[in-house]
Amino acid sequence: MSVSAITRLKKFRNNHPHAFLWALSLLFFLSLAGLLVLNVRRFYPFISDDAFISLQYSKRLLSGYGLTWTPGIPVEGYSNLLWVLLVALFGFFGMDLIQVAWLLGFIGMFAALAAILYLFRPTTPAAALAGLTGGALFALAAPIAVWTIGGLEQPLLLALLAWAWVLVLPVLSGQNTGLRSIILPGVLFGLTCLTRPDAPLFVAAAAGAILMSRGFRSFAWRDAALLAGIALLFFVGQTVFRLAYYGEWLPNTALVKGVFSIKHLREGARYLKWGLLALNLVPFLAAAAGLVLLFNRRRRPAALLFGAAAFIWAGYIVFIGGDIFPGWRHLTPLILPMVFLIAAGLEWFYSSVFSRLKKPQHLAVAGFSFVFISALYLGLVYYPRQMEDQVNRAAVEERWEWKGQPVGRLFKQGFGAQQALLAVDPAGSLPYFSDLPAIDMLGLNDHYITHHPPQNLGEGWLGHELGDGAYVLKRRPDIVLFYLTEGKRDPFYLSGMQMVQDPAFAQNYTFTQFLTSPQSGELYQEPITVSAWLNRQSERIGIRQDDKTIIIPA
Repeated sequence: MSVSAITRLKKFRNNHPHAFLWALSLLFFLSLAGLLVLNVRRFYPFISDDAFISLQYSKRLLSGYGLTWTPGIPVEGYSNLLWVLLVALFGFFGMDLIQVAWLLGFIGMFAALAAILYLFRPTTPAAALAGLTGGALFALAAPIAVWTIGGLEQPLLLALLAWAWVLVLPVLSGQNTGLRSIILPGVLFGLTCLTRPDAPLFVAAAAGAILMSRGFRSFAWRDAALLAGIALLFFVGQTVFRLAYYGEWLPNTALVKGVFSIKHLREGARYLKWGLLALNLVPFLAAAAGLVLLFNRRRRPAALLFGAAAFIWAGYIVFIGGDIFPGWRHLTPLILPMVFLIAAGLEWFYSSVFSRLKKPQHLAVAGFSFVFISALYLGLVYYPRQMEDQVNRAAVEERWEWKGQPVGRLFKQGFGAQQALLAVDPAGSLPYFSDLPAIDMLGLNDHYITHHPPQNLGEGWLGHELGDGAYVLKRRPDIVLFYLTEGKRDPFYLSGMQMVQDPAFAQNYTFTQFLTSPQSGELYQEPITVSAWLNRQSERIGIRQDDKTIIIPA
């Protein structure tokens, strides 16, 4: 940049400080958003099978069947009401629901990124460098990229949390107090409670941070109670709706996955340990920044707010036993407060260094050195090391969910008119694409299975322990499918294992393989062979006979 251009830039900054600030902030945001998009490209087109369960609820809501997964007793097999409703809202205007989930994913993560840059606005060189570094840590985090397109509610949750924290932080520091300053963050926290049923943990963390930062005085109790009370209205409202609509106090997801056991505690501890190690130095930098900021009176509120959120969520991860999905899904609400802590710590450090430098050339050299060191770490250590982690790599390699698209199309063409009853273990993409009535053999979307758990519940694989083969056979499904993976035939989960041991299964069901043909617009452009069991005695798709003829379907 020429000397005259630098002079003009300084003149513009001095004459139009607000416009300069917004222009610089926009430049930072676009740069970091581009970095996130490039990170996401590595994992595209990953989408989790559970995302299709949420999309199924959105689709049936748009079709006039209410918040249901399949015909029959309605169950709350989702744990992300606001996400389901938002997807349905966009779908109401004719948009493809998968594209809507991806669009909302990017919007949510961009909003969280904007919150980071807003809190660390480039009003000073130290704040600018801190915001850029924190934003880059967020944009280059593999779990953030994976769950931008993972199809579930993580982007919405992070967007709401990020802005709730940014807006409630002045309350902790005493800059803003009273009802008006509490309403907006309270509403945002309330919306997080509609996004995930465990979000009240973040409300409790924020309320506790208000009390700790303001000395447990009467006005601190008032503001904490106001914040929690506003959020509680949303939580109570959804609970009342759940009781009226589903007749349950808890969603089905809590009955399936919320099982306390020593085994799950150990798994949760391992999940947290290895997930944090996959983030390289981020957890250690966040912990160090939090400890340093606690001893700085002006910055202590940030340490309390983000530290409390991170600590409570980390404990919750251990309690629930971690997670089973690629890309460390449950670490995404932990990454965000850690990034805030690191950025706050860096702002303090940069400010301390810059305050000791009087000459402009020394300031420029120091600033360039910090940028260079940060870029080296981010590009040569932080991002590459994450991609060495097998849980992150799994999101690059896992594409079996998309097999539900051609297989579902085939089943819809062959059995859609008869509305054949489909019993499945993979309860996401296949029911979504086939539009057939279904039985979720793992119980997430089934009322009976969740209310009749096995005796050894808590000793198996998280979220995959339930099942009841006798119940499934009693419902006489027309098609039984244990896998979308080619070459696998024998069941792996409880319902299927009990079914194949029942003599009635071999007596009534025939092993069949289906071969799909590629169609344009589908991910798989090669034929897929999928194995299923068909009910020979089915009135809808089985053998039919009268006095003169016997019809055996091909």
